[in-house]
Amino acid sequence: MFKSRFVLMFLFPAYMMSQTIDTSWDKKLHILFWSDVMNTSTEGVFRTKAAHNFENLFQEYAQENAVIDIDFKNRIAFLSDEKQSWFIATWQWKDESNEWNYGGLYKSKTNQFIPLKFEKRNYMRLTYESIDQDSWYGAMYFYALPSEEYSEQLITFGFAQDGQGYKYKIIEVIQLNDTNIQFGKAIFSKEEKEKPIEKYNRIVIQYSEESGCSLSYDPDSKEILFDHIATITETVAANGKFLKVPDGTYEAYENKNGKWKYIERVPNQILSKPPRAKAEEAHENLDILGRKRE
Repeated sequence: MFKSRFVLMFLFPAYMMSQTIDTSWDKKLHILFWSDVMNTSTEGVFRTKAAHNFENLFQEYAQENAVIDIDFKNRIAFLSDEKQSWFIATWQWKDESNEWNYGGLYKSKTNQFIPLKFEKRNYMRLTYESIDQDSWYGAMYFYALPSEEYSEQLITFGFAQDGQGYKYKIIEVIQLNDTNIQFGKAIFSKEEKEKPIEKYNRIVIQYSEESGCSLSYDPDSKEILFDHIATITETVAANGKFLKVPDGTYEAYENKNGKWKYIERVPNQILSKPPRAKAEEAHENLDILGRKRE
């Protein structure tokens, strides 16, 4: 009897080790694994640990390989030129306090690898700020305008969440430098009657997490188009605040010689009743970044 117990005590740990250590996995599979846990685990502490593991392995892989040839299936956002002489990779996860956190890595054309250091901010107070990699507010940049004019300066679209019941679409200028990266530039302007022209470093569109918000670029008209967000005073969202949803109309910024001028499609308004459901139907086949689902 004693002998059988003795054998089991040693066989059990060996069995467990064979199940948990898979030496056949290469670094790409480990990166994909941690990116998945970071996004899908039901435990916040696991998501946070996975995010840290992912960041370390991803940076190692980027430094060892000229091209990132990993299909993340929208787990992270990735912008680059065709040859990946530079890239901006950004990702998000929800921590154990149910707060959204962001991570990012910038590779410059001089092969410098610069982590983006997340600093929790109020997104609605970022309109006039210029920010660098050491005080980054956090977002996932999923699109850059196709333009040869801005080879070192990108006009990008970003997505973020704040854990307070709101999501954000962000129109952002990103300056790609050799040893740093800059976010924000005052090239957006809005003119109102009997008021001085206002200039913005970025455009931030806030909407309720129950909703969606389209953001796109029309190369023919050279306009950035986005949903006009209406505040519904008779409907309270899950966060206990008024619901903010698209009302079926659009606003825009038009490119005029490298400057972006606001076009007011409809007057700003506060509605007492929800708009028709058609404003939401347009978002049913989009993921959280506003891209078409596969």
